Amino acid sequence: MGVPDKQRIERMAQGVADGLCYLHAGVAAGYGRNSTSCIYKAARDPAFLARVETLVRQRQLGGSSDVAPVIVLMFDCAEDSRRLRTGVGMTAAHRFLADAARLKQGLPPRLAPGELTEAEWRRTHGPKS
Repeated sequence: MGVPDKQRIERMAQGVADGLCYLHAGVAAGYGRNSTSCIYKAARDPAFLARVETLVRQRQLGGSSDVAPVIVLMFDCAEDSRRLRTGVGMTAAHRFLADAARLKQGLPPRLAPGELTEAEWRRTHGPKS
């Protein structure tokens, strides 16, 4: 019994994100060497290309203490949200920019409305001594 196609495509995307060419990534994912048409057909799929881009971006950002790429990504998302020209888009853009500013200054993430910090929670709901 062979490997399901979705698993092969995911493994192939991971191989391409690691820097392998499509053919080598496809063979490593379980496609046969003579299955080049299947490999290149998967490589032309927009969903496959988007998955590879996501994996590459995750690998670039993962484990890095440099927040600059994250801030750039947040600004790009804010710009995309602004282009919607709706209240929801503008709210999303505002939150992206506010979070980018907090990240750049090294501030802790903002709390949701009504959410307590750990110290406040302990004072309010913790054991009484």
